[in-house]
Amino acid sequence: MACPKIRDEQAHLAYTCIDKDLQQAGSDTNLGIRIVLNREVEPGWVISEGSGDPTSAVQLSGSVVVDYRRTNGYHAIDGTTGGGSQPTSVDVRNEVQWRTLQALQRAYGDNPTARTLSALQRKLSCTEGYELVTEITIDPDYRLANGLRVRTERLWVVGLPTPSGVSIFMMSIPDDRSDLWSKAESVVGTVHLI
Repeated sequence: MACPKIRDEQAHLAYTCIDKDLQQAGSDTNLGIRIVLNREVEPGWVISEGSGDPTSAVQLSGSVVVDYRRTNGYHAIDGTTGGGSQPTSVDVRNEVQWRTLQALQRAYGDNPTARTLSALQRKLSCTEGYELVTEITIDPDYRLANGLRVRTERLWVVGLPTPSGVSIFMMSIPDDRSDLWSKAESVVGTVHLI
């Protein structure tokens, strides 16, 4: 995987990079995505972009696998579905909201606060998906303890229904690079099914 254009065959998604210097890193256990591209903006903090699908289960240390629940009987982590059809728009919305919540609880240190900037159905490549944009404020005590300059970060999480389940695109941009915030929606607009 290399910028400026990413093709995630497993998740059936393609998209462009917000920053051409993003480099592939490991998996993201917070959002449960397989392809993660990062660029350090300060020691211990990164711009991040990536994608995954329900089969992108992430192996944590030991034998624990991050399992992302499905709503209304839908469960595609093992390749099966409750009804044998693609996820509904409600499934997609719920999955995006749930994965965002998991990221907030796991990736932003102690006591972060968050506010929703936008939450909406969004058509990408003629497919109805769901986009949730959240602004996270890092707890000042956590920042001080970890020597971080970052105060806030914006997180874009987009879900699209595919035959294998809800595929996720994510992008997180800290205020160290707030100059990229205005470009983010156009990058989300490049997300399409393949």
